[in-house]
Amino acid sequence: MNEHQLRCFIAAAQYLNFTKAAEDLYMTQAAMTYQIAEMEKSLKVRLFDREKGRVLLTEAGESFLTSAQAILHEMDRARQTAREVEQGTTDSLSIGCHGDVLFPLLPDVLKRFRELHPEVSVFLKQGMTSDIVRGLSDGDIDVGLLTGYGDYVPSLSWLESTLVFCDTHCAVVARDHPLAQRTSVSYDDLAHDKKIILGEQGLLAHEESADFDNMLCASDPQSVVVLVAAGYGISISVSHVAPHHDPKVVCLPIENSKMNIYSCVKKDANKASLDTLLKLIAEASPSLLSKQEQLFSSC
Repeated sequence: MNEHQLRCFIAAAQYLNFTKAAEDLYMTQAAMTYQIAEMEKSLKVRLFDREKGRVLLTEAGESFLTSAQAILHEMDRARQTAREVEQGTTDSLSIGCHGDVLFPLLPDVLKRFRELHPEVSVFLKQGMTSDIVRGLSDGDIDVGLLTGYGDYVPSLSWLESTLVFCDTHCAVVARDHPLAQRTSVSYDDLAHDKKIILGEQGLLAHEESADFDNMLCASDPQSVVVLVAAGYGISISVSHVAPHHDPKVVCLPIENSKMNIYSCVKKDANKASLDTLLKLIAEASPSLLSKQEQLFSSC
């Protein structure tokens, strides 16, 4: 039994007419009849009842039809997957990032990517830098958006890094906080304030140098703002996602807090859809860098 015989059987079962089934597969009726007979001989069962010009499926034929359709579906899927792997067009992409870098880059980039590749599923995986690098190394993440502070650039022998955009940090404080009237602050100015951290991963990110007695964990961004406004502590945020327009708090630029966001991929990555995504990120990068230069000139 082979794939051609399976297709002949399924066509004959659907039409219940060997002539029409043969026409559908661009073959002669004699060739169709021969393939079905060879298949029945191989299976040692009778798949059709042939009575005075009528063709009906036997009980065994009805049972086998479901299996034959499933077999062909799996064969087609396996063939397609093999082609996609070779061409680098598998149907999913995984992006690893910190929550703070989801905006302003990804919404517009992913909207355009979806227009170009509607068949590709995109997964966002948030985590710390070590998680993202491990995911890139293991192949669980296709592209990572990693943060570099100062002149630091993510550099591993197997990793290719490209600057995407820059940002700064700001301190979010209550309106009656002693620093609220300042135009900017330093990290030293904030050393003795309790820090309100977003989520458990925020605590883990500070693990090596953390003073856990001086930290408070909030479950979501809104809770952070509520706790800051109530005077429980301050929060340090990336400027582009800070609550600048919230009347309950004040956002103060932090001096010397420049951070760079890099797109990072394995040097041997081979996916056509990944190439498209990286091209879209590169196209979005100049306008983002230009906007951030204006921000740095005021800090």
